[in-house]
Amino acid sequence: MEIQALKIYLKSNKITYEQLSERSGIPLNTLKNIFSGRTPNPRIDTMQAIEAALCLNTRDISFTDEEKAVGIGTHGTSLSDEEWEIIELFSELKRVKGEATARAIKTMIKSILNEKN
Repeated sequence: MEIQALKIYLKSNKITYEQLSERSGIPLNTLKNIFSGRTPNPRIDTMQAIEAALCLNTRDISFTDEEKAVGIGTHGTSLSDEEWEIIELFSELKRVKGEATARAIKTMIKSILNEKN
């Protein structure tokens, strides 16, 4: 999404740069530089974080049965149906609840994995 369209979206939804900074994890000054034009070509991951924080990244992750069978992105290891379901659920969680929630879930999983039994 282009900067001008994002500005209109923010204004029409009464979202401040401060709120966007909190939602996206992007420093306030960085956002101000992007929206003022001082940063004419922001990094793609920064723009994706803005869109995710505003729930504007509508690209759903879905996989064909063929892609699932070969385990796309798994270096030749096929994923189970349960693993595919987790990937799809995480994608939906991130789309609906935002990047901050997705980060919290990842942190929780890492914490559980690092627990001493």
